Amino acid sequence: MKRGDALVARIEAERDSEDERTSATMELLSCLSAGYPIERIGPLLRSDNIMAVKSGAFLASEMSNRAAPLVDDIQRLLASPVPWIRHDAIQVIWAAATASNGRAVAQAASLVNDPHVVVRSDAMHLLANTRDDVLRSALEYLDSALAPLTSWLLDEAPERMAEVARHRLDDPDPLTRRFAAIALVRHAGSNTGLLADAANSNDDDVASFASERLKRLEMEKTNPQRSRCAPLSARNP
Repeated sequence: MKRGDALVARIEAERDSEDERTSATMELLSCLSAGYPIERIGPLLRSDNIMAVKSGAFLASEMSNRAAPLVDDIQRLLASPVPWIRHDAIQVIWAAATASNGRAVAQAASLVNDPHVVVRSDAMHLLANTRDDVLRSALEYLDSALAPLTSWLLDEAPERMAEVARHRLDDPDPLTRRFAAIALVRHAGSNTGLLADAANSNDDDVASFASERLKRLEMEKTNPQRSRCAPLSARNP
C-alpha cells in the first residue's frame, strides 16, 4: 500500500522526466495488478498536472471492470483536450460502465464525431460492442443526431439489419455511414461477406473499422487466445 501511495504522489508531483514518469506508471500498474486499490489513483485523474492525468487514465484503462469506482472521474476526461486521454477514457467506459452510467456512456458514444481518428474508432468500437442494456441507458442523454441512430442499432429487426445497414453505407451523411459499419460489426457475427462491403467503402473511417473486424475474425480462427488479449488500438502511458 505504501509503495503504491508513494508512486501516486510521485507521478502527480511533476518532478520526473518523461522516462521516469513512464517507469513509475508501469510500476504502479504492477501494484494495481497485485491488489493495490484502484480508488487510490483517483488523485491522478483529478490532478491539474496533465501528465499525471494521462498516467491515471492509462492505468484505469488497463484495469478493465475493476475501474468501475472511477467512472465518474473518467467521464470528465472524455472532454480532455488530449486525444490519448479521451482514448483511454473510452476504454474505461466500455469495460466498466453499467446501465447506471447512462450519461457517461452517452458522452463516450458521442465521440464517434471526435476530430481525432483514433478516438472516433474507439467510440465506434464502444457502440458496436457495448451490451444492449448499457447502451440503452444512454439513449436519453444522446443528442438529436445520435439518439435515433443508436435506437436503430438496438431496435431494428434482425432480419432487416443487414439490408438497411448495407444501404446506409452509401448515405451522404458520414455519421450515418459510421453507424452502418457499427451495425454490421454489432450484428454480422462471423459473416465476413457483410463486413467486406464496409471494408471496401470510400469512407476511411468505415473501411478501417470493418477491416479491423475482419482481421480480428481471422485472428480468432488462427489463434483464439491471442485474439482475446489483443488491444484494439495502441496505448501509451
